[in-house]
Amino acid sequence: MPLTVSNRGLTDCIDRVVQLDYSTPTVDDYTETPFTKPLASRDRACPADSECRLAANDPLLPHSELLRPSIAKYSDETYSDLQRIRQGVSMNDNAAQPIDIPEHKRASFKALTGQPALAVKTVALAVILVASILSMDVLASLQLLPLWLVCVINSACYYALFSVAHDGIHRALSTHKRVNDSIAQLGVTLLLPYVSLSLLRWAHMEHHRFTNEERDPDRFFHGAAWTLPLRWALMDVHYSLRALRSDNAGVQRLVKEAIPTLLAGFTFITAVIVMGYGIELLLLWFIPSRIALILTGFSFFWLPHAHAFGKHGDLELRQSHNKTLATVVRTGSHWILNPLLQLQNYHLIHHLWPTTPFYNNKRVWDLLTEELSQRDLAMAHGFTIQPALIISKSNKEV
Repeated sequence: MPLTVSNRGLTDCIDRVVQLDYSTPTVDDYTETPFTKPLASRDRACPADSECRLAANDPLLPHSELLRPSIAKYSDETYSDLQRIRQGVSMNDNAAQPIDIPEHKRASFKALTGQPALAVKTVALAVILVASILSMDVLASLQLLPLWLVCVINSACYYALFSVAHDGIHRALSTHKRVNDSIAQLGVTLLLPYVSLSLLRWAHMEHHRFTNEERDPDRFFHGAAWTLPLRWALMDVHYSLRALRSDNAGVQRLVKEAIPTLLAGFTFITAVIVMGYGIELLLLWFIPSRIALILTGFSFFWLPHAHAFGKHGDLELRQSHNKTLATVVRTGSHWILNPLLQLQNYHLIHHLWPTTPFYNNKRVWDLLTEELSQRDLAMAHGFTIQPALIISKSNKEV
């Protein structure tokens, strides 16, 4: 059974490390931790609650290795910025330490990054998108709208729907597990009717655990430029094959549990084709879903981590060596980039505090700009693809 932290324990002791229950088989494989020091006084004893004490001390949670890697310290005169990063050594002595939230910002921080009882904005977005997709399908099937126009509209809707599913993966839709997962599964089903939320959650948690590492499944989404659209369009195939190849007993159980969803999805697709709606299925779902995956691959999977596999590919940019340098923050042109990238231009915020609803990413960045500027950062501006690596103590770009 996965190790969980109770709401009571979190209320009594706001811990540095919180593992969320993702309904996955083992503690070793599926955990997620916010990158924050305890908001309560450091001298305050944790209550007599075993879950709380375990969360505070995190002796078993694998992310403790991400939070506290052994980083050697060298004098500024010994190594250049590039040499330091190549060796996994940050000029920032706090690179591996959780961020300490100032007392006057803690209430706002908790409100922005905590799991909402119900993320009303995201749920409203889900309702609008689902209603739009279904109504467009009906209008196109009745020949009241041209198929090509609905293909374009559905592509945009499916792309936006990924934010709903993505927030659900991180339990950022609702603190009520069944409500959260039902909404998220609906979003996944409309986009990929044969995909199980639990399997998608497992694959995405692997990315969060091993960002820019060899075990990061999203390494697949980086490569030669001409291959990228195809890689992004095959996201579901890639994750499925990865799960099938896994010899982990927990993952194998998830695969077995996903079989009914797989069969139901392909049965529905087959039935639609047999009923003579093959062209409609192609133009109203298949092509829009592939376009949506390509857009998602670009904005969610590739762009925030392109620096780790681009011109800085020889540098040590693994998350286990430097949490804040592994993921990009993109500022400027927010009036257009915020909606186009669905606030993933502030993707670092998502990696630091994954339960943050996507619409709060920029607000958290604005709140903690001063604290985050004391860390090493990968910063991009506007439409620039590759970011500059900002080394905090030297205030230099690499």
